Amino acid sequence: MRGSAALLLFAAVSVLCVAQAASAYTGYQQMVAKLKTRGFSTTLAAWKTSGLNNTLKEILPTSKMTIFAPINSAFNKLTGSFQYSKLKKNPKALLQVMAYHVSKQRFYDSTLQALPVKTQLATIDYKFVLVKTRTKPASFSKPGAVGGLKIVAPDLYVDPQVIVHGVDTVVIPPKIQ
Repeated sequence: MRGSAALLLFAAVSVLCVAQAASAYTGYQQMVAKLKTRGFSTTLAAWKTSGLNNTLKEILPTSKMTIFAPINSAFNKLTGSFQYSKLKKNPKALLQVMAYHVSKQRFYDSTLQALPVKTQLATIDYKFVLVKTRTKPASFSKPGAVGGLKIVAPDLYVDPQVIVHGVDTVVIPPKIQ
């Protein structure tokens, strides 16, 4: 009986601590404010349209991650069925594209540069990884692709949970559903 009571108390305290951490975390709002002032309005609009903004608000208080935020002009490079104007009409596909730019680990630019070429970074989509293709500036791509995204605004926003890097390209996942 004593063990059960202790376990219940531990569980209650754990839930309370996570809830307090989530309510105390203000980094999402600060990150959005920083991105707004630095000209990432299309990324922010894509997050909102796709629902990624809600996912980030939910998981950032208890997760560490790196976000590769495409600069506004990166969306103008999208062609064919992946033109931004078409993606906006398909929130599910847009969510897959934008989630592909979020790694489940937190990396400063200097750490990314130090990673060996061919290092794979898992994304929050779980099905996909980004692969390091070049050291300076650090560049990443989908597996087997030529080119990819290049960090053009390193360490744009940094807090204990997330680091945001501005990138020059929107990378499309290998398979969009």
